[in-house]
Amino acid sequence: MTSPGTATFIDNPRIIPFNSAHFTPRVMRKELNAEKYWDIICVAHNANKKKYPELLRSIRKLYDMDSNVKVLFVIASNKSESESNKYYNDIFNDYFKLFSAKEREFFTIIKTDPETGFQGFSYTFLSYLYNRSKIFTIFSQMEGECRVVKEAQLCGLPVVVKSDVQGGIRDYLNADNSLFFDDYENAHLTLKKDQYNLPLVFQYFFLI
Repeated sequence: MTSPGTATFIDNPRIIPFNSAHFTPRVMRKELNAEKYWDIICVAHNANKKKYPELLRSIRKLYDMDSNVKVLFVIASNKSESESNKYYNDIFNDYFKLFSAKEREFFTIIKTDPETGFQGFSYTFLSYLYNRSKIFTIFSQMEGECRVVKEAQLCGLPVVVKSDVQGGIRDYLNADNSLFFDDYENAHLTLKKDQYNLPLVFQYFFLI
């Protein structure tokens, strides 16, 4: 059992294309007529591979174009983050450096205590946050199954990712439910508000 995008197979074995993302609890679903507050949501760990500096620079460029963009980062911390160079530990320093007090009124960061990881959030709470947002983005160059992308899709959000992102993250992304940017320098153009209206034709979902 695995996601097709996360493995290479020899001799055409029988594959059951399931992974843990296919068993997301039913509370993770689209709410009809949910009032949107945030324009952009990103839910991820704070590992360097998530490309937070590139995402912050894109948000900076968005604010240079439209000062009213509402952004939400939901970041799961890691117990070893303060002792490892694998994690982006400067996000709050960069947040205060890049954005004015007025802009920070529109840009919310929720970061868990390192002792809890994502355990401090229930699925119901995360579903609420997804449903109050207009698009989901993650700037990684490579991901595994990337459950947060599937959660965002279940909640009806278009997904914005790099066009050459690799791994299982791509398994259910297409031109009907996703937007793709070619490089980080111009990613902000894909995140603009006028890009958000997609027909949202989803090809899956399997729930427990």
